[in-house]
Amino acid sequence: LVERQQVTDAIEHIGTNAIPHLLYWIQYEEPRWLLWLLNAANQKTRIFYFFSRGLDRIDSAIRAFHCLGPATDEAIVELARLANQTKSVEVARRANQALGETGRTNALAPLMMALTNAHYEVRASAADSLRGLGKFARPAVPILIRSLKDKNFIVARSAASNLGFLKLEPTTAVPQLAEALEDTYGNIKIYAVQALCYSGTNSTPSVPALLELEPATDKYL
Repeated sequence: LVERQQVTDAIEHIGTNAIPHLLYWIQYEEPRWLLWLLNAANQKTRIFYFFSRGLDRIDSAIRAFHCLGPATDEAIVELARLANQTKSVEVARRANQALGETGRTNALAPLMMALTNAHYEVRASAADSLRGLGKFARPAVPILIRSLKDKNFIVARSAASNLGFLKLEPTTAVPQLAEALEDTYGNIKIYAVQALCYSGTNSTPSVPALLELEPATDKYL
């Protein structure tokens, strides 16, 4: 904790001068020779972390945007561009995470746009990243509700989970989550149950629908 606080203090002290370096690592991609080597060895999960110098820095760069406060406003335009570009899904996903880490209201618009991205991983990461905006994510609730019926299960799952976590607009969100309890697509009902649990007393109107679920669903709670 002491070391993490020292890093946080250092980033806050550097301020906007840190942004170009953070954006660099957001866009970092492993050299092709390393990816080829790992693929040839078929040991990616075991030795990737040993050879990679970038993973820790990428993760740290994403988290660093949480420390910069208002200084991140300068970077949000570039993060928005990265989140909605089509060249690299991985970079877009990282940019979404960084936007969420900023906690800034002006990060909402690019995340809402990313929720409609053509690639499912970008849509799912945008839904997950809305958590970082808390109450500022309220305007995104209608898109999250529509995403409950996304053709990709991962996106639908993320939408359900984050509707429950955010606890925003319960009079609209809870009935839609309750409706998802009847959905057999990819067991989305499991995540709808969890989301309703997160919603606490806001989910009271969904109790009858919850009581009608098969007992087997209980093991996922």
